[in-house]
Amino acid sequence: MGILGGVIIAIGAVLWLGNVFGFFHTFPLAGYLTMAVGGLVMKSGKK
Repeated sequence: MGILGGVIIAIGAVLWLGNVFGFFHTFPLAGYLTMAVGGLVMKSGKK
């Protein structure tokens, strides 16, 4: 689950950068929410 969480966090970072710099507009806080979901997925993995 760690790799999947990292990919989701990376997608969230791209969404956040797109909103901040204007090259990929989405709804407000889309990047933060996606990165939070990625963190939860990463944390839920087995150790």
